[in-house]
Amino acid sequence: MRDAKLKRLKLGLRQRDVADHLGVSQAQIGHFEMGRCHLSAARLLLLAQLLRTTPQALLVETVRPEIIPRVRTPRKSAASKSTRKSM
Repeated sequence: MRDAKLKRLKLGLRQRDVADHLGVSQAQIGHFEMGRCHLSAARLLLLAQLLRTTPQALLVETVRPEIIPRVRTPRKSAASKSTRKSM
């Protein structure tokens, strides 16, 4: 969905241009680009044609390493280590 925004910008289109082409509000295009809402199949096809891509490409979320959150594993406390040793 964020790829839709990148493709739109590369073509020099504004959200308003896309919204007018699809018959929806500019806000709905913004929400779609952020992944907050979905478009109907018919509108998704129109959007794909306008952006010169496929509907599948618009639905696939590209995962970039720089935006993947790091998951911290909890450290074992000294107290939990000592109770395990005494068992």
